[in-house]
Order: sequence, then structure tokens, then C-alpha cells
Amino acid sequence: MHNSFNSLQELATEVNRLENIKRDYTLPSSAGFVEPNGTHMNLTSHGHINGGSFHGRMTGQFVKLFDQWSGMSSNYHKLMAEREQHALIAENMNTWLKNPPKGSGNRLFRTYDHGGDGNVLRSFHSDRFLTFDNFDLLDGINPVLERLEERMGEIEFNSMGLTDDKMYLKIIFPKVDGEILKQGRSVGDIVKSGVLISNSEVGMGSIVVSPFIYRLICLNGMVMNDSGLRKRHLGQTRAVGEIAYKEDTLQAMHDVLKKQLRDHVEECTQPDLFEKAVRKIQDAADDIVEDGKEEDVVIGLGKKYSLAESEVKKVKRSLFENGDFSRWGFANAVTHVANSCDNYDRASDLQETGGKVIEMSTSEWTVLAKAA
Repeated sequence: MHNSFNSLQELATEVNRLENIKRDYTLPSSAGFVEPNGTHMNLTSHGHINGGSFHGRMTGQFVKLFDQWSGMSSNYHKLMAEREQHALIAENMNTWLKNPPKGSGNRLFRTYDHGGDGNVLRSFHSDRFLTFDNFDLLDGINPVLERLEERMGEIEFNSMGLTDDKMYLKIIFPKVDGEILKQGRSVGDIVKSGVLISNSEVGMGSIVVSPFIYRLICLNGMVMNDSGLRKRHLGQTRAVGEIAYKEDTLQAMHDVLKKQLRDHVEECTQPDLFEKAVRKIQDAADDIVEDGKEEDVVIGLGKKYSLAESEVKKVKRSLFENGDFSRWGFANAVTHVANSCDNYDRASDLQETGGKVIEMSTSEWTVLAKAA
């Protein structure tokens, strides 16, 4: 899947393409059968699936959601895959498909129909999972963007991404900024206000709106989630078969969610929230780690936020190259790693981790620094 885009139109074109091959089915779990290779599933339901069946590869997110639903250990699933026990994977999954947890009801199977071998089973949900998809979000985003431009004077897309799991819009406001001082002195460290809007069609954090901070000196982005707002996928129980809501029902549900998106963005971009974020960053910039403890704090952050060993090494290198051993410096070392990350989802996670370092309370940071 194409990860990053140069324009909103380019992103919309890809979203429209995927919308046209999307197929959602609400079926009993017993309609699914995992093949002996342990990686592909066949859905069978005459009268509910065009042609009577759908065959495709299960994504990692599909498997993760299946494990959560069935109660099967994800570590056990990974172990079977690592040891190439494909038939055992199929046997385990088929056992639970035929003997679902009590009260689980029908399941929503989200798929892409590529018309052949490339078919994908994307995710696996309760039949109460309300689909507000990337197409719906983009369909309702223009009034939000127009309102943002009117309020902020100017908007600029810092980055747009579309992955198997999420869609991201990272927007900055060039005319809304603040300066971070270093030991009371101006060093040209300017941060811009912005907003992150993301959505997941497959159960990984749908319709998330968070403040986005953009640092000009190193072009790092940072997500601050203390005022983020999240809308869960909830709705009415579905009938069995391919999803085919009445047009007016869909319109009513999506109108509500679009209005909530508008309200969330409005609240998340209030000037006082940016001012609050700048104060927190300034506090972090004044919070210097004790001399000689810098490397240990990097290791502590790696453990606290589950950074990979390679990421910890990169954070350490960035930190010492920059020479800023304040909490702000540590946060920027983390987000600098995001800039060089090829995986868009992981880069966005690291931007959020940088924000978490800023959001740490004094006591949390003190404990981390002392423990080092």
C-alpha cells in the first residue's frame, strides 16, 4: 500500500480506489475456515457472499483481533508461526471458529476483493462495529479544513499517510507559533501549532484528533495526546450478509460522526491548548538531566516506551549529537528517529512517544532519572 502522499487529492484518489474493492461481511464465525497453510481463510455463505465464497490472506491485524476474540495467546500464535507449524495454526483457529466464545454472536469480516489471489481479510470484529471509513472522513473534511484556515490564517499539510492500519493527516498552522528558551535565552527554537487527524478502519484507534507540534529547527513532529479525543466504533447490531445499509441510515450515522469530527478539531486547536503545550515544553526544556546520567536515561526511556534496541541506539546518537540533555532534548531525540523511520505507522508512534516524554509528570521524570 502507498504510504505517503504529496497532496490531499492524491490521497483521496487512493482512498477511493480502495473503497471500490472493499467488502464487509457479517456472518457466523463458523462461515470461516483457515486453510492448512495457516495464512489464508475461506468464507462460505451462499446467499450472503457473491459467488458463495471469499478466499484471502489474513493480515496481522486480522490475526491479532481473532486471538483477542478467541482467547488464544498471541505469543502462542507467534510461536507456531516461527516454528512453521502452519497446520497447527489452522487447527487451533478452526476449532474456535466452529466453537466460538459464548455470546459472541455474528462477526464482521472486513476484506479487500482484488478479484483473485490478492484478496485480503483485513480485520475481524463484533457485529456492532460501526464503519466510519477513510472515505467517509475525507468526504467530511473539507468544511473542517476551511474552518481551520479561517481561524488559523493558514494551514499546511506537513504529512499525509495511508497504511494497512491507519490514515493520517498531519496539519500545521504556519502563523501560530511559540519560542522555547534555553536557560532563559532565545536560541531560535520555534515550534508551530498543528493538529493530527487519524482514522483506522480495522480497529486500531478510530477518529483520533490530537494537538500536533512542529519544531522548525529540526523539522520534527510531535503528538501531544493529553487533550486528544477518540471516537469508538459503536452502532446497531447488523443483519447477516454483506453490509448494505439503507442510504438514509448511512447518511444519518455519518453526519453525526462528521459533526463530532468538526467539534473535536475545533476543541483541539483552541489557542489556550497550544499555549499550554508551549508551557509544558518550556518546563521540559528547563528540566536538565544530571551530568553522567544521560545514557542511562535513554535506556530507561527505551524500557518505559518499548523502543527497539536499534531505536534506543539512534535516540542516544541523536541526543549526544545535539547536546541538549533536557527532557525537551530527550523528546526531540526520539522524534528525530521518527524522521528516518521507513514505517509510517511506527514513525507516528515515535512522534507520540516524544509527546509522552513532554507529558511526563515531574515525579515520573524524577523517578526515571534517579533510577538511572
